[in-house]
Amino acid sequence: MPLSCCFSSVDVASTPYGRVRMVPRWLMSGFAFARSPPRGSWPSGGDHGPIIGVVNEPEVRIRPVNEGDRPMLSWLVAELWGSELVAVHGTVLRPAELPGFIAERSRRVVGLLTYQIAGDLLEIVTLNAIERRVGIGTMLIEAAVGAARHFGCREVRLTTTNDNVDALRFYQRRGFRLAELRPGAVDRSRQEKPQIPQTGDYGIPLHDEIDLTLGV
Repeated sequence: MPLSCCFSSVDVASTPYGRVRMVPRWLMSGFAFARSPPRGSWPSGGDHGPIIGVVNEPEVRIRPVNEGDRPMLSWLVAELWGSELVAVHGTVLRPAELPGFIAERSRRVVGLLTYQIAGDLLEIVTLNAIERRVGIGTMLIEAAVGAARHFGCREVRLTTTNDNVDALRFYQRRGFRLAELRPGAVDRSRQEKPQIPQTGDYGIPLHDEIDLTLGV
């Protein structure tokens, strides 16, 4: 059965550069068919039933990406990033072809994490979650950590950029540590992918890559 699609995270989302960042509001509004119903709660105590006019949201389910998801992910990557390719470490990748985890709510895709494994390292390539502040980004990271342990990796690594202060805050609050700064790495990737902007979040010039790691 086909799934509907959407994205962000922390509400962080990947961008044309292929890193983690906040999803712009215009992008979220473009996926109106994937919005959640109004958030609500059940009454505490007693047998009174649900509050009238309030919807109790179903739980988010995390599952591995399977081969049947590939066409949908290819479309989604192109819609969100303007390309099926992301550039990082001077390498161009296709996230839709990578292993990963999908977050679903009522058969709607509400989050995605893709990764690759190199030796004893699991690298998060993209992280997206469209529903904000409900823990989807955190759940996807926990799934990646579980995969890293399963494959015998010693750490989880990811790359963001110098302008992406929201993602830096998000990851450090979840145990990631700053590991490496590569000055000018974004400028070099821009030669392979010219659509990478010159200016990033908060008007910060976009030049450098920053790696963060989490031991497992």
